[in-house]
Amino acid sequence: MSWFIEDPSPLLYLTIVVQLVLLAALIHTRRVLVIGIMAAVLALLGGVYLIDYLVVTDREEVEAALDEIIVAVADNDQARVLKAIAPDASKLQGQATALMKIVKVESIGIVSGPQIVVNQLMSPPSATAEFSVMVRGKYGNFPGQQLVEVELQFDRIDDEWKATRASYESPTQ
Repeated sequence: MSWFIEDPSPLLYLTIVVQLVLLAALIHTRRVLVIGIMAAVLALLGGVYLIDYLVVTDREEVEAALDEIIVAVADNDQARVLKAIAPDASKLQGQATALMKIVKVESIGIVSGPQIVVNQLMSPPSATAEFSVMVRGKYGNFPGQQLVEVELQFDRIDDEWKATRASYESPTQ
């Protein structure tokens, strides 16, 4: 049932088909009752989209945390990147600090994914995001562009998703 909240667009397509069938029924029967049914179907779809807007799933929260990291990297804002990393993830903090000292990002964008899997059975809950980014910038004094495959691990810490581990193809390769 999570597909219902994650992406209600299939319901939009189903609603269009149902509305077309009801329109054909209205033309054929000319009954006002069909107009009421059409309105009820549209109201139901509106309710679904309202629920989608109001309910924020763990997957959406992880995606928002990932987006914040991408924006911080694009801005070359080391403090914001480190804020998105769990306090006890010293290895990841060290990797981020070292890379941000030698790489100056001019642009970064996700080109594939993210594929996010949330595991509620862990304590704390965890999530994995797999995605590809295109990074353009300078490595030292050398300009370049690199496609980087990334797997980023998150843990829920104090109701926030924080990065804890990362594996990636080095931008220097």
